[in-house]
Amino acid sequence: MYLHKATDKNNLLKGFLISFTGAVLFSTKAIIIKRAFHATSTDALTLLTLRMLFSLPFYLVAAWWGSRNEDNIKMTGRQWGYVVLLGLLGYYLSSYFDFVGLQYVSAGLERLILFLYPSFAVLINAVLFKNPVNRVQRWSLLLTYTGIGIAYFGELKVDTGNVNFYWGSFLIFLCAITYACYLAGSGRMIPILGAAKFTTYSMLVAAGAVLLHFFLHSLLSGQAFAGTGSSGAGFAGTGGGAGGIGQMGAGGVLHGSAGSVAHEDAGGLMGGNGLWGYGILLALFATVIPSFMLSAGMKRIGANNAAIVTSIGPVSTILQAHFILGEKIFTEQLVGTGLVILGVLLIGWQGRRRAVGGQP
Repeated sequence: MYLHKATDKNNLLKGFLISFTGAVLFSTKAIIIKRAFHATSTDALTLLTLRMLFSLPFYLVAAWWGSRNEDNIKMTGRQWGYVVLLGLLGYYLSSYFDFVGLQYVSAGLERLILFLYPSFAVLINAVLFKNPVNRVQRWSLLLTYTGIGIAYFGELKVDTGNVNFYWGSFLIFLCAITYACYLAGSGRMIPILGAAKFTTYSMLVAAGAVLLHFFLHSLLSGQAFAGTGSSGAGFAGTGGGAGGIGQMGAGGVLHGSAGSVAHEDAGGLMGGNGLWGYGILLALFATVIPSFMLSAGMKRIGANNAAIVTSIGPVSTILQAHFILGEKIFTEQLVGTGLVILGVLLIGWQGRRRAVGGQP
């Protein structure tokens, strides 16, 4: 009896540490993206493409390995349709909105806005699936939205020179909504297919969509495998477009010298200045490894507990952004972050959120 309890505690501790580490690794995504934008003349689509390109082999192996399992569930045509739709929402559209939005807002604010997705998932479940919103969840929604409001207006006072602040915020907001749609739908699919299989196949769908998007964009713009900085507004490099030389502004946000919008033209996959290195970091340490770690953590401590542990994400991002990117930490940000995390914890304890092995 005693040995059994000790084993359970040991598994819980391992599950907590695995989930915690996975959440911290996921929180590095915004930091790596901001560093890549600053150090290279790349754009959001190219960086996202590299992330998916280097992640793809791992998820292909995971899909092949899962297909050899005797418990592997054969999907129907309808289930394939749902997986494709949710993969496009959760890891293609939401990731694209996120990467583009990070050109205009700080990493800390991005993580806070993105962390609204659990509350959005609650609202989507209430509207589409008629799940009632109880009293605790209403308090959770109030706390999260109040926290975002406080942090947002505090950030607006700090980053006064960013003409694209609202546009970037809106894109991150769209990222949170599309990922919440993915979460709400995954809550119906995961009990049928399993978390690992569903996450793997939805990631493969998204990877295919991103690669198709990139190559179509490259063909239309005539920049396939071109060097970086060849056209469009210059972005943290010596681009030859109207934007001139990109500069790092307040909060680690990049601006063009003439106040222009950072370019979104594909700079080419063969860009220099360590572009591939950033792509590999995004793929391995901010996507593949943490996704499998969270899946492993869920097996030990359960989906709801793993979801609660991931609340460390905004705090981790804010601290990394301060020490690595030089972003300022201010009172409104701390207060807002505390309220958002408290709201997400309430949602997690209610067991309404379906945690899955990944983030956009």
